[in-house]
Amino acid sequence: MEISKNMLSKISKSALSILLSIIMVISILPSGTVKAAEKGEGSYPYVVFTYNSGNSLDFCKSNLTVNGDIHSNGKLTINANNANINGECGAVEGVNKGQGNFNVRKQVSNPETVDII
Repeated sequence: MEISKNMLSKISKSALSILLSIIMVISILPSGTVKAAEKGEGSYPYVVFTYNSGNSLDFCKSNLTVNGDIHSNGKLTINANNANINGECGAVEGVNKGQGNFNVRKQVSNPETVDII
């Protein structure tokens, strides 16, 4: 029984397709275990933090939600139609709330400068 070139070509393409499919499936499988480290002594308790004084941390968004605390050693500017900060919010050089709705769980008045660890 003789195998024609056409049939051999179809078998080769099928085998290549299967091989590539297997490689793709293997590549998306987890390759290692990821574990969260314990909270270190030198970590910041902020979701968003900016160190440099004299600079502004700016948020410009139609709707803004931040789940956690925000601190700026400079100025904080929030330009949003609806801003929801589900945490503490403070800036050493002041907070500019813009024109929209601004809801914050706790706004820190006169926060101190936070040094880099």
